[in-house]
Amino acid sequence: MPQEYDLFISYAHKDDYGNPGDDVSRILAIKAAIEREYYEMTGQEVRIFLDQTGILTGSQWRESLLTGLKSSKMMLAVLSENYFASTYCKREWEHYIDTELDMALPGEGITPIYVLPFIEFDNDTIDVRLKRWVRDLKRRQIDVDWQKWWPEGQAALERDDVKKRLRDLTSNVNHRLSLYEARNTSPTNQMPQLTRHFKGRRKELHELRQSLVKGQIGAIAAVNGIAGIGKTELALAYAWGYGGHYPGGRFYLNMPGKFDNASQALEKLQQQFVDIAAWKGIELNDAERQQPSVAFAKVCRAFTLHPDEPAMFIVDNIDDAVLLQPDILQQGLPRGAHIDILLTTRCAKLQQDRLDWA
Repeated sequence: MPQEYDLFISYAHKDDYGNPGDDVSRILAIKAAIEREYYEMTGQEVRIFLDQTGILTGSQWRESLLTGLKSSKMMLAVLSENYFASTYCKREWEHYIDTELDMALPGEGITPIYVLPFIEFDNDTIDVRLKRWVRDLKRRQIDVDWQKWWPEGQAALERDDVKKRLRDLTSNVNHRLSLYEARNTSPTNQMPQLTRHFKGRRKELHELRQSLVKGQIGAIAAVNGIAGIGKTELALAYAWGYGGHYPGGRFYLNMPGKFDNASQALEKLQQQFVDIAAWKGIELNDAERQQPSVAFAKVCRAFTLHPDEPAMFIVDNIDDAVLLQPDILQQGLPRGAHIDILLTTRCAKLQQDRLDWA
């Protein structure tokens, strides 16, 4: 389904009117403020889906879900005690985190507005399912802490400190939407598509992202394990989900099989990189193609010339441990602080789970 909306606002309808007799919708006021800030910031309109039909039946909620959540790039959640008590809000949250990967915003697609003291939910007496919900939320950036001003309703939007928080929120939304669009323009070779049944594993994706960005940007990480545990799927999920972070491109290389010696393994690895030259717009003459090491050096130079364009490579299905030797990795992979490399292998772990690759 095409994304018709940029933002889906998820909220508890009980929070819409703060005090008895209020006739001004706080959520509509927030929506209007975001639209105004976004236009002033970008010169473009932000398309927001907001349901105001009140309490929905099960079938009505499913219809709203299909027309709203599935057609929105991001979700803005207005967190409150009523929100956490709402079955429908929880369904919206759970559905969206299952589709964040498709939105190219794994772990980044939900933007919370924080309107309650979170410590109330951080104890051993709360429901186990709610505790999981809270843990997922805590891994996300809290963009707007509105506890102090929430009771004021629409009037709070005129305060300078609240306006600043709204500007910061709008800037963050714009940044995340830019990542979504960037994935569609990030070049790739014949990267296999992610299967539709890939769900969950958000914790592993988050840890993989942290492994690759920890310290220096450039890194090499490995996904280890026996056959059948989904190493390739996890690597592909990362490449598709975080594609917006790699304007320099995402490239897939397949390295199964055994080799007679280290030299043969190195030549095959370098040749894999040479084969992506055309996808990167790198021209190689016949003489260069006949010398894999020369062609490989030219391909590497093309990537190092653009340090402002991070790129990533998946080297999949490594069956021969010789490819994991440090000297082979040093000679057979492009290097740079802006280059991330992800290996999948059934072999023993690397000497380090992550190596600096600048």
